[in-house]
Amino acid sequence: AFDAAKGAGTMGTLLGRCFTQAFATAKRVRNETGIAEGTVSISSIACELAKKIFGNLEGRRTLLLGAGEMGESAARSLRQTGTNLHVINRSEDRARALADSCGGRAVPFERLAAELADADVVIASTASPKFILTPELMKTVGRSRRHRPLFIIDIAVPRDVDPRVGKMDNVFVYDVDDLQQVADENLAQRTREAALAERIVEEELDAFLSWRRSLQLAPTIVALRKRFGQIAEEEVQRTLPRLEGLSESDRSLLEAMSRSMVNKLLHEPMTQLKAGAGEPDGPLLIDAVRRLFAISEEEPSKRDASTEDGQGAKVTQLATAGTGSTGESK
Repeated sequence: AFDAAKGAGTMGTLLGRCFTQAFATAKRVRNETGIAEGTVSISSIACELAKKIFGNLEGRRTLLLGAGEMGESAARSLRQTGTNLHVINRSEDRARALADSCGGRAVPFERLAAELADADVVIASTASPKFILTPELMKTVGRSRRHRPLFIIDIAVPRDVDPRVGKMDNVFVYDVDDLQQVADENLAQRTREAALAERIVEEELDAFLSWRRSLQLAPTIVALRKRFGQIAEEEVQRTLPRLEGLSESDRSLLEAMSRSMVNKLLHEPMTQLKAGAGEPDGPLLIDAVRRLFAISEEEPSKRDASTEDGQGAKVTQLATAGTGSTGESK
């Protein structure tokens, strides 16, 4: 939407700067904090644990037991790991739908024992009120595995894995309590990083507000230069008729001198005005200048100093650029 509005020329200066500053703030938070590190999702932590066990899951067979909400979340996390994902569920249609969405393979529930025999990792996430993986089942499976280790991550509530399974040889079980501890640690770390992120947001907000206050300076600068220029021009034109015998070159030099005097007189005041305009009391400073030189709110015209339309960039340049040479005008 931002790019479309910008491309169509309908993005005003204020809103455009606001979006740009927001994007820059988000980038700083990502680059300078670890707030996005360490997931707090149980299913995502289960997948991270599986990757840590093997270094990576590419070429490994992962059996996802259950195609409910937790299973879907785990499948999304596993999608990019390169694992050979098999999905098993009492409803084969639901297993097939989830497998198709994640590049996996659906398996009938009747093949559970055979799938367990070939799996490297099992992520259990059914809604069954009874244990699915029992010691009796795992003893049968164990004879086919030939002492190959099996890692089971049980994220179901209530649990899918009988606690006695974790005491069997070559079977390693991690349950929700184990994963919740990791989630709590990650959440605590994110909370610490959030404090740093908040400081970054405050810094960028201060920068935006400072820029916003500086926009009020542009019309004042335009009006002030216009007022001084008019006075200088009027005085030169009033004086020239009294000076007889001036050549065109002399008249040009006199006019250039008047412009140079205006530039020199305004240089330091404008420098200080620009330096203070972005401060919290900047509006008071600008208002004081307008009062001192009797600059009305209507000066200059909207055409000369618009801050909210497409001309806003020009005004911003006036507010942030130098006040002009202190030497003679060309």
